[in-house]
Parts: sequence; structure tokens; C-alpha cells
Amino acid sequence: MSNTSILSDADWPHKRDVVVLVKPSARKRVGLTLLAIAILFCGGMAVLGERGPVSSWLQSMDREADRAKLEPVMRKFAEQGKPEAIIWLAQNFPKENRTSLEALASQGNGTALFTLAALRLRDGDEGEFESLMQQAAEAGNADALRFIKRQAER
Repeated sequence: MSNTSILSDADWPHKRDVVVLVKPSARKRVGLTLLAIAILFCGGMAVLGERGPVSSWLQSMDREADRAKLEPVMRKFAEQGKPEAIIWLAQNFPKENRTSLEALASQGNGTALFTLAALRLRDGDEGEFESLMQQAAEAGNADALRFIKRQAER
């Protein structure tokens, strides 16, 4: 009988155990290295986690893709005079023609007034912003009401 057949027939209880041999003099260094790896992993998860820059970038890419898919349909609805589509276009393409949004705001639509106010503020027209925000609040827009309340508390 050969040595290989004796070894293969033997029942080794620790056949699948993993053994890492570390010199006693290097044991402290190995421990510190493993600790550093764990800290780096936790730090990486903190930076790259759910609210990290990578996640934010991926979410913005998703929003861009959704916006690109919705744009043709929303333009068609806006041409038909649908208020939600007009407001969506103004919020997603703020530099484009605002005449439809202004017409909707002149009819007293609170969301259109709020959106137009935000666009005026972006343009630097603070006087018009305050006037439109007040009109939006009077029309019952919840965001405008919250804004007016916060301003009054200051």
C-alpha cells in the first residue's frame, strides 16, 4: 500500500479548515493591518453609501433619463393646455419659453404662481418673487404658505 492511498482513505476532521500561520513577531502587524482594512472599508461605506457622492450622481443620472423619456409626452400635453405638463416643463426646462406658465399663473393656479416665483428668484428679480409667492400662498399653494410662514418667523 502506498502513502497516497493511506492519506486519501483517512478521515480528516479538519479537512476544510483554513489555517493561517503567522510568525509571532509579525502577529501585531497583521492585526493592525486587518484593523486598518476594516476602518477603510467602514469609511468607504460612509462616503460611498446611500447619501454619498456616487449615490447622488447615480440618482441624478436616473432623473436625467426619466426627464428625457417624459419630455416629448409632456410637451404634447402642454400644447393641449394641461396645467401639470406646463408646470413640469417650466420646472425641468426653466430657460425655455415661459409664456404658457405665465398664462397659467395669471389664471390663479397656485403651483404655476409658485413655480414662476422660483424662476423669478433664479433670475434675480426679488420684488417679483415676493409678489408671486404671496399670490401663490393666497391661491392655496402649500409650499408658498410654508415659505411665507417661515419668513414671518424670522
